[in-house]
Amino acid sequence: MLEKATSIGKLLKEGDKKNHQKGGVTNMKKKVVLCWGILMILVSSLFAQLTSDIPREETIIVDVLGGRVPSPSNFNVFRGTPGRGLDRGIQQLMLEPLWCVDFATGEIINALASEGPTYNEDFTKMTVKLRQGCYWSDGVPITADDVVFGVETVLRNSSMDYHNQFRLSIEKVYKTDDYTVVFELSKPNSRFHANFMDRWGAWRPLPKHIFEKVEDPVSFTFNPPISSGPPYVVKDYDQAGYWTLWERREDWDRTPTGILYGMPKPKYVLYYFYGEDASKVIAQANHNLDMTSLTLEAFRAIQNRNPYTRGYRVEYPWVINVDPAMTGLTLNNEVYPYNIKM
Repeated sequence: MLEKATSIGKLLKEGDKKNHQKGGVTNMKKKVVLCWGILMILVSSLFAQLTSDIPREETIIVDVLGGRVPSPSNFNVFRGTPGRGLDRGIQQLMLEPLWCVDFATGEIINALASEGPTYNEDFTKMTVKLRQGCYWSDGVPITADDVVFGVETVLRNSSMDYHNQFRLSIEKVYKTDDYTVVFELSKPNSRFHANFMDRWGAWRPLPKHIFEKVEDPVSFTFNPPISSGPPYVVKDYDQAGYWTLWERREDWDRTPTGILYGMPKPKYVLYYFYGEDASKVIAQANHNLDMTSLTLEAFRAIQNRNPYTRGYRVEYPWVINVDPAMTGLTLNNEVYPYNIKM
């Protein structure tokens, strides 16, 4: 249905152009109203079918910024290929990193790791202490075995995510006990831990007890997936790749998020790709979308239609300029004089 809605939007634009050229302003307005009405019916109908079995008051609905997922049945995001659909909830709700960065406060959050990384004097060895009491959603404890096995698996497979970064840095990885992992590095690297720190992407441990039984960890679809951290599991997903529905884990208190912050309020989280801004505005006006990214024009449009809509900040400029993807001047620290260490 969303494909039809997008097609209608394209026809609407083409019709606007033709009518404007012909001077048919009144007729154009009628067509705009009609097409918008059809678009609203299509979107509302599709959403009603999806949410008929989940209570809206217990559900938060989030826009999928990365677009429709091309392979919705594949949850193996450890493979280094495009179109993995990380932002349909996998990164946010399924896989916990060792550390997270809160850019609004500057705080480094110890997630699966119980404390910050410890380096030796010349930064050729990094030790990680894992948080105890955390479990995969199938009831298996998360231990150093998962980290060591996962890193070694990546090192052996050039098609897996972070293969190049790990090959350049890691000489050896091993555990000293069930919750302590040691990385011996091929050269000094005081920022090696950044590979495991989520800003917008990080390497996350994979479940050894699942992947060790798989012949090819790259082609493996990891379906049904199990989660490690943010206390949610996949409840359902769209075969066409438009939405993924998550449900709060019953054992939410055995995850880093649950341990640190308590039980998440939403029982369900629905990641839903609405497409163009027009569809997002309609969805928010109908209270069928809670979190999204909009152009300034679309944001102003929804403000006029839904009094509950607001930006990250209540007042202008509505946003905070701390996004990790902000562009700016970058210097090559490998060449003189920028390679001089103060």
